[in-house]
Amino acid sequence: LASTFNENIVFKIGQETAKEVRAHGSHWAFTPNVDVLRDPRWGRVGETFGEDPFLVGNFGVQMIKGLQSDDFSGFDNVIACAKHFVAGSEPVNGLNVSPMDISERSLREIYLKPFKRAVDAGVYSVMAAHNEINGIPAHMHKVLLTDVMRNEFDFEGFYVSDWLDINRINVLHKIAKDFKEAIYYAVDAGMDMNMHGPNFLENVIELVEDGKLDIKRIDESARKILYAKFKLGLFENPFVSPDDLDENVFTEEHKSTALDAARKSIVLLKNDGILPLSKKRGKKILVTGPNSNNHSVLGDWVFAQPEDNVITIYEGIKKLGDSKGYQIDFHDSNSDIRSISQSDIIKTVNKAKNYDQIIVVVGDNSQRILKSKRTAGENMGRANLNLAGKQLELVQRLKKINKNVIVIYVNGKPIAEPWIDNNISGVIESWELGSMAGQAVAEVVFGDVNPGGKLPLTFPRSVGQ
Repeated sequence: LASTFNENIVFKIGQETAKEVRAHGSHWAFTPNVDVLRDPRWGRVGETFGEDPFLVGNFGVQMIKGLQSDDFSGFDNVIACAKHFVAGSEPVNGLNVSPMDISERSLREIYLKPFKRAVDAGVYSVMAAHNEINGIPAHMHKVLLTDVMRNEFDFEGFYVSDWLDINRINVLHKIAKDFKEAIYYAVDAGMDMNMHGPNFLENVIELVEDGKLDIKRIDESARKILYAKFKLGLFENPFVSPDDLDENVFTEEHKSTALDAARKSIVLLKNDGILPLSKKRGKKILVTGPNSNNHSVLGDWVFAQPEDNVITIYEGIKKLGDSKGYQIDFHDSNSDIRSISQSDIIKTVNKAKNYDQIIVVVGDNSQRILKSKRTAGENMGRANLNLAGKQLELVQRLKKINKNVIVIYVNGKPIAEPWIDNNISGVIESWELGSMAGQAVAEVVFGDVNPGGKLPLTFPRSVGQ
């Protein structure tokens, strides 16, 4: 989305997302992520709006306004959540949850700016970060949670912990002696809600009874959360009807918005005259590569989807290509990026010998349902920025037998492969475009749509850069 540089699209997506969330009976979205990317090895790059605090702030504000409207009241709005507070996007070694050692100047000039913008836009919830900031876990950082956000920025909403992170003050950061003490540190610092885990409320009660936590601190949290429920109308109308799903979820209007966003997100990285596709180079086209015909286009944080709800890149090219008189075929080179073998490469090359043009779709796969087979996403940082597995070798072998090779990237974070830049005539950055990915990519490949996206983050040529 950030590569569109179009804030109106993000606002509209926020509005339509709110309608879909409410139709399902939920009232709160854990978005936008306003982390400012500063380490491309980090697996969660794809969740961010890139590396520029101004752009991240602008897009965060528009998403918040789309989700919440003016004050999140009524039945078409949800609470937005700015996350992750703060500075978890330049972690040590690029590893999720790792500490941040950061100057006051960098903190204020880079990482705090989008949160200030979010507060000014009226965001009503903020999620704390996994990491430590200069040795203090974000979930108990009273200076940042209370002094800066509450007292200086005038944040009036509520904080929510990230998954199990109050407990981690004890078990990971080793600052609290037990869960109860971890709760004390977090709530005293300003934390209002525990996202997950048993025995939180019981310990809060004990801490009040022990005289460690002031009941006014608890009332303050409860008041903010009850206020949200009143504004959202949950006391008067807490239920939704399943009959309303078809009118609000995955509608033609929403799919049209997704397609428009996908078209405007695609970035043309290189074109030495090979794009758009031309029959002068032959009508027989092979589409292959690990991301060519799967749901990697959906990115992280997605449940498994019905096949009919996703247009894969091959499916999009096949449908449009058929209508234009091309022969479009698919070869499965193995969609498991980590397991592509020499045998897979040899079979793909042998298949490709009979085609005039080859489209190979490579990149990352951050689908959560793949678990350890992912190559990106939360807790999937990598030491390198190259194509994982044997993907580069696959591209090189295909180029050896056919000069008409086009590379399409499906990924959420930068990929550094100078060989592709130097040797492939057409390179397209398609990102993780969502349900309508295949149609949008096909329209670009055949020249029906001119890709206008620009990179919102730097692509280094090597990890050393």
